[in-house]
Amino acid sequence: MMMNDEDEYVIEWKIDNFSTCPLATGQKISTCELTFKNLDYTTWEIHLYPRGKADERYVSCFLARTGKKDAHPRKIYVNFECSVIAFDGLQYKKTVMHDSCFLEPEMNLGFNIVTREDLFRTKETYLMNDTLTLRIRVGKCTPQFERNCYNVIRTRNGVQISNICLPIQNFENVTKGSPEFFRIHTTKEKDFLTLNVYTRKDEVFEKDPEKTAAGKPGESASNAVVHIDIERSKPLSDICPMYVFCSVKLVNKDKSFPLQHEKEYIYKRQQEKEVWNFPRFIKIKELTNNMIQDGTLVLEFNIHVCDGQQTAYLKEESTPRKSKYMEEDKALKLELVSLYKSGLFSDAKLKIGKEYFPVHKSILSIRSSVFKKLFEEHANAVDKNDAECILELTDIPSDTLTRMMDFIYGDIFLTPGFNCCLSLYASAHIYDFPLLKLKCYNYLKDTVSLRQCSEILELAEELNDRDLIPLLKNFMEYNCETFFSADVTEPHQQQIRDLFLELDKKIGNFIKRMKSDI
Repeated sequence: MMMNDEDEYVIEWKIDNFSTCPLATGQKISTCELTFKNLDYTTWEIHLYPRGKADERYVSCFLARTGKKDAHPRKIYVNFECSVIAFDGLQYKKTVMHDSCFLEPEMNLGFNIVTREDLFRTKETYLMNDTLTLRIRVGKCTPQFERNCYNVIRTRNGVQISNICLPIQNFENVTKGSPEFFRIHTTKEKDFLTLNVYTRKDEVFEKDPEKTAAGKPGESASNAVVHIDIERSKPLSDICPMYVFCSVKLVNKDKSFPLQHEKEYIYKRQQEKEVWNFPRFIKIKELTNNMIQDGTLVLEFNIHVCDGQQTAYLKEESTPRKSKYMEEDKALKLELVSLYKSGLFSDAKLKIGKEYFPVHKSILSIRSSVFKKLFEEHANAVDKNDAECILELTDIPSDTLTRMMDFIYGDIFLTPGFNCCLSLYASAHIYDFPLLKLKCYNYLKDTVSLRQCSEILELAEELNDRDLIPLLKNFMEYNCETFFSADVTEPHQQQIRDLFLELDKKIGNFIKRMKSDI
């Protein structure tokens, strides 16, 4: 069973502070409730399981029919696709998952879209600014000839960030009985966690007499380490656990970081109090003079606390205006498609190379002012006794013409990818098919990446077409914050920002040229 793209909803879901999400396996983040007109006004939610629905190694995504408000068809055959999107707008090919199923109220459909290991290994590409972006397509698998809808949903995990510079004076005497400590807040309340830093003989040496005996005389006295404990001093009041990420750096005299470590931890709610023993990576006997400043050890902490507080909201809803052509009777369209495929009563041919395409002058003339003009010129140029009308076309590939004819006769818009859609847009512009041009525009808007923007601008310049400029400007405006984040430092990201600036400059120059031509 096929799904016409006109029945499809495209949803872009951005989950901020993704890595700090404290949800365990089987626990989910959900969008707001969505009502899909083309799915008979049924109600749905999309669920994301940051640590998998059943396997903690994965990130899982599910489409759920809520059934809370809809009393519509009991079963709906739905196609569901989900993928992870890179910072430049491209799909992560390994994550493109899709399936179709009959869904009833309270049923769901989904899959493990990516392993957490793969996602975090490429976090500079797919977790820019710690934001996970998903592109979700939902459609009914029967042709309805309705409008596309494009939605952007954003979920924000509440994170409290604490940056602490902690100088430990006379640190070898800072023991467990008199530690250096600092209170840490969450988004919900103050003094929820306590950071304790102290020195103590490493427990491994106390419990392993062989290692102690094997050491040199006096060595056991120097086997002390810096202990870092983060204690949850209050019970968790909610069902959701609490996520903590901690990065610790030892500050050298020259302000460099010779020792550093980072780790994450999830506090459970079962215990009244809970202590997280951060890895003991600072051994006093291994410290050098440059690491100690006038008897003071300086540590820098970067602590992120996520207590499960989340906000999901619909950021944008964009539905193209309905065209008069979309009101045509569906049965008539099917008959017209059959008429074109059979070639019955055709009175003209379009020729590309050695291929001929039988068409009907009246239908093409109604849909396209350019074809109308070409047929009139042909009629005036040939002998009236010459019954055959052949137009040779040199500016359109045969596969693009086939897709154009599918749309002219039956409003069927099927495009396998960006390049095909760009070619179809160019032909729709040249032969003046406004509705087909709009369909291509919406497809490009939903799928374009930064690198593909350059190709779109080149086409706009070639066609002298100002209609593509809003698409490019909207893309630039929407992604500006991502590309110019202060957190972006990788050389590859700098190249992307340079490409962004270059494209922005070219767009500005194109707009100036267009204005000067008016």
